[in-house]
Amino acid sequence: MSKTTTRRQFLKSISLSAAALSLGGCLNEIQCSKATTEKPNILFILTDDQRYDAMGCMGHPFLKTPNMDRIRKEGVLFKNAFVTTSICSPSRATFLTGTYAHTHGVMANDMGIDYDFEKTKSFPHILRDNAGYKTAYIGKWHMKETDEPRPGFDYWLSFENQGVYFNPVLNENGKRFKKQGYTTDILTDYCIDWIEKNADSPFCAYLSHKAVHQPFKPAPRHNDLYSNEEIPAPDNFSDTYQDKPNWLKEGIGEQMTYRSRDLRSPAAGPKRAFPADKWQPDPRQWNYFRSIKAVDDGIGRLFDTLEKLGKLDNTIIVFAGDNGYFWGEHRLLDKRLAYEESIRIPLLMRYPKKIKKNSTIDKMVLNMDMAPTLLDLAGTKIPQHMQGQSTIGLFKNPNSKWRKSFLYEYWVDVSYPMLAPRTLGVRTDRFKYITFPDLNDIDELYDLKSDPGEMKNLAIDQKYKKQIEVMKAELKKLLKEQGYKENYYDTTCDKPDGTMLDINCDNIEGNTIKDLSGNSNDGEIINAILTNTPAGKALKFDGNSYIDFKHSSTLDPSKCPWVIEALVKPEQDGVIIAQGGASRGYMIFIENSIPSFAVKDGYKLCIADAKQSCIGKWTHIVTMINDCKAKIYVNGKYVDSLTLARMFMKNPAEGLQLGKDAGSMIFKEFSSKSFIGLMKSVKIYRQDFNDKDVKGLFKNIKI
Repeated sequence: MSKTTTRRQFLKSISLSAAALSLGGCLNEIQCSKATTEKPNILFILTDDQRYDAMGCMGHPFLKTPNMDRIRKEGVLFKNAFVTTSICSPSRATFLTGTYAHTHGVMANDMGIDYDFEKTKSFPHILRDNAGYKTAYIGKWHMKETDEPRPGFDYWLSFENQGVYFNPVLNENGKRFKKQGYTTDILTDYCIDWIEKNADSPFCAYLSHKAVHQPFKPAPRHNDLYSNEEIPAPDNFSDTYQDKPNWLKEGIGEQMTYRSRDLRSPAAGPKRAFPADKWQPDPRQWNYFRSIKAVDDGIGRLFDTLEKLGKLDNTIIVFAGDNGYFWGEHRLLDKRLAYEESIRIPLLMRYPKKIKKNSTIDKMVLNMDMAPTLLDLAGTKIPQHMQGQSTIGLFKNPNSKWRKSFLYEYWVDVSYPMLAPRTLGVRTDRFKYITFPDLNDIDELYDLKSDPGEMKNLAIDQKYKKQIEVMKAELKKLLKEQGYKENYYDTTCDKPDGTMLDINCDNIEGNTIKDLSGNSNDGEIINAILTNTPAGKALKFDGNSYIDFKHSSTLDPSKCPWVIEALVKPEQDGVIIAQGGASRGYMIFIENSIPSFAVKDGYKLCIADAKQSCIGKWTHIVTMINDCKAKIYVNGKYVDSLTLARMFMKNPAEGLQLGKDAGSMIFKEFSSKSFIGLMKSVKIYRQDFNDKDVKGLFKNIKI
């Protein structure tokens, strides 16, 4: 102690030094005060289709991810992290908004919409507006396609749709340009550059990679990685599907035609099983793991940047995947299904001020929990619209009271409707219940404790009847609590409703059958012969006959309820009504003597089938596209329905015919069979009909 230093000054200096050490080395009171109140920065890193176990820290046999592992070693692993919808766009919007897909509105891929930027604000948007953060979005967006930067971000760098792995066309703050190089590295470069320029204020950088989505193209420096490594068969590869839903058995996701008759009471039918198969890993799988390596390299560079700036320990680092992925489990590829490999995701977080090093949280944490967690860590109020929960309490006590179950939801994908039907599920710590509300198919129940591979479906085992009821009740409760909605289509029709076509055989002039609806949709009769029957006048079709109608705006079924009513007496199988063609259209037909209704818009053909023969009988058939379903009624009674891949987005390019599919084939396996029999009348309506309305139509006919 110098002669000029008083005892009080000396003690004060010791006190300040101790305080500085406790705060990480502050040198004076001002700096210490700043350290205790400084808002944490946020770096959120998201990958695409990365499995929960595709990290070295998860014990992968050969994949090396030292930088992902560092986040785990210096932070927390959420061991049981899940998405609430296992598909890209919905999950990404859920991460941002902290809400279920049915709340933020992006309920399927390629809907062409964004989440509502005001009703379901993203957490970066809230941090910018309410907490003074600088915010950046860098990478894959995959919602609405537009060059406009999205609200809530000070800096915007993205690309169209899925993007590409090499030489991407980027959109920086609304301006497009092409950038040479490997996309994963390029996105990391831009993220580093933005952080360096904005390090003087609290920042939130959202880095959203294209990797590791197919076509799985690694950086050239990683082309030879893992070439000598073997990929063993998953434990649940040889799933026999014996007790599983019928829709899964029908080609295991490959069918392009989807029929209600194939999905009736499958539990009562034969228990068809698939024999054991020889394991052959998909050759793309090696490139999948190689593509992850560049992401890990980028995380290492981001660590270096934050350390260089002195910001590492005041930055919350989150690493996550947007959904899981099948690599042969249950003989499947892709995602969407409610099985574990599809819904589990990697989720790591590092923030030494709040998170214990190398800690593990076993509770079920969801993608929608990240938004409220990050707002909570930033000291910002969590808005009411967020349905996720902050995980801060779990950092303090991993055994804290937490959710006991969660809702899983999936809708028919617009781009790939053949891959899975609408799905609902409930997962608890031990059981998982899965149901398909639009199908008459068996449910699924798995005991995850005794059967983690989900091989034995307990839903058809009477011993688990009580457990099924418990899970159904839990599903019902969650659906109500979370405000679930069945479809994502905008069913608001902006076209005039009413009768669009009204023809009958009492109004024929020469070769023209007159339209009584007032829309002038008269039809040209080709080879059909007018004849008298006990039921009145009818046109006789011989297989070479049909009635042709010109393309018309009033015969436009797009984005509206559409009802077709026909009174016919078929003599054998054939097409009754067809409108449209191979890419978009609908058809009423008789197959194996039974009426059916086919609807196609895009990849998938959906067919609602009746149950009884109509050959040789006057039959009143009503088909309906309404509430996103194709429905069929026979003689006033509802028979069956099937959820559509989607409603008609556009008016079919090809016109309407009765008795024949005269254009490109709507249902190529059947469209060539023309109608043989009698046809008395046809009406088409653009308006809502219910079961009572259809009964009324039937009461008004005379046959």
